Amino acid sequence: MSNWFVIRADANKAIGIGHVMRCLALAEWLYSHNVRPLLLTKYPNKLIESKVSLLEGKIIYLPESSSLPSDIYLHSKWLNGSESDDAKLCIDVIENEIQRSGKSPLFIVVDHYALAAPWEKKISAYAPILVVDDLSDRQHECKWLIDQTFGKKDGDYLSLVPDNTKLMIGPQYALIRKEFTEVAKLFKRNLPNTEIRVLLTLGGVDKNNDTSKALLFLESCKYISDKKIVTTVVTSHSNPNLNDLQATVGRLKDTLLLIDVNNMAELMATHDVCIGAAGSTSWERCVMSLPTLSIVLAENQKTIAKNLAEAEVVLDLGLMADITQEKFMETFYSLLNDMNLYNSLSIKSKSLCDGLGCNRIMNEIVGQNA
Repeated sequence: MSNWFVIRADANKAIGIGHVMRCLALAEWLYSHNVRPLLLTKYPNKLIESKVSLLEGKIIYLPESSSLPSDIYLHSKWLNGSESDDAKLCIDVIENEIQRSGKSPLFIVVDHYALAAPWEKKISAYAPILVVDDLSDRQHECKWLIDQTFGKKDGDYLSLVPDNTKLMIGPQYALIRKEFTEVAKLFKRNLPNTEIRVLLTLGGVDKNNDTSKALLFLESCKYISDKKIVTTVVTSHSNPNLNDLQATVGRLKDTLLLIDVNNMAELMATHDVCIGAAGSTSWERCVMSLPTLSIVLAENQKTIAKNLAEAEVVLDLGLMADITQEKFMETFYSLLNDMNLYNSLSIKSKSLCDGLGCNRIMNEIVGQNA
């Protein structure tokens, strides 16, 4: 392996795949500078394996922990073992890789709500620690900390990190792949008069099959709209409800299902409206100036959705469980029938995030600038 860095993140039905994917966005930017990722994770995932392979990186699957998870953090159970045991497992891998490659990692990224200062202190003996967080709910021992949430401030973390920690807070540090900034330069956003292309993307896992629920809401809109509505649904093979979703899509007209896509920026450019989860892809949609009906699928998405709605960047539908057919249709039509609203959402979202967060982070931590 060339110069390398470590990523510690997990992806499964409870966690989703967003934590790993945003770390791999940073890995993509570092790839052109001959820096490769070593992903330490617990659960196999074909989509993630393919992306790491494209980056000429490595994945090492950590064994199941021999200890029980604690309840010290809100998300401790995500680890399926103790924080101390996880640190030991990671140290064993890192030491073996150092011995094999003859090089220490440039830095170590941890993006995991069940890991914090005790883990970071042990691992920092091998390289500086970069923490990716959204929650500001636990102590960290790190050189750098990223929270890409719009509306967050340095003050949210000042009592949680050492005085010398470099804080990178806000969507100007959003972890977004290069393709979004490249594609965004090539088109101008307009709302067509006759056919509306809707992109429906509620995460790669979607354990509650919310995509099917949203599809049925959208299908009802098709019958009373004076515009043709064409829908593209995006998910992954990690979706445990994939068979049911495929069956639902198969019964609907003008609806296409895509699995494990590698051209999300292009899809956002060629669609007019998005119905999307209020997670990390919020920043991708901002870069692509894509007007969005935002849906909250997890606790950590509430702040994102609330702040973006208050800034008039998205239309917030709220928690999926609280969305009614009436509320969905009213919000959807308010967007389609108001060109001023549509243009305003597009312009304000674009101004919020330029997609160069990884470049700023890369320049800060390894002195590289794309």
